[in-house]
Amino acid sequence: MEIMRQKLVYVFIILIVYRENREKQNNEKQNNEKQNNEKQNKGEVWAIVNKDNLKVIGSIGLHKDRKRDTDNAKMIGYVLSQDYWGYGLVPEAVMELMQCAFEELNLNIISIYHFPFNEQSKRVIEKCGFKYEGTIRMASEIYNGSVYDEVCYSITKDEWLAEMKVFH
Repeated sequence: MEIMRQKLVYVFIILIVYRENREKQNNEKQNNEKQNNEKQNKGEVWAIVNKDNLKVIGSIGLHKDRKRDTDNAKMIGYVLSQDYWGYGLVPEAVMELMQCAFEELNLNIISIYHFPFNEQSKRVIEKCGFKYEGTIRMASEIYNGSVYDEVCYSITKDEWLAEMKVFH
């Protein structure tokens, strides 16, 4: 497992580049509040790539939460190639994205959802410290017309900060 982990570029490397670019943009556009607000409202997606061949093996994103009508709330979504499941990549990517969201985007709350049958996502979400809010019945229609419930979790900035103190 450790060899597999060493072969992968974790999303935090991509986020570090994102942070550096964002810092440059903020310095250049410091006086333009409108552009900063527009950027805050957009969803952003990062690739998770294999370090050896630069092949994209998944993605993680921070999106507008359709169920919360506030600018300081976002939703995390992710997908990873099944070949890479079970190596702890997604929890690590989620934790890194949470840090970026709370520290740099100054969000107040992050939501995350999974379908009731997706036990692996449930474990990822709970491992990352999200709190169960409830199940939204018949909440999402997918590509084939099937409608599924969504299990909803969230974490506030204060909850995240408290958990970070425990780990450090």
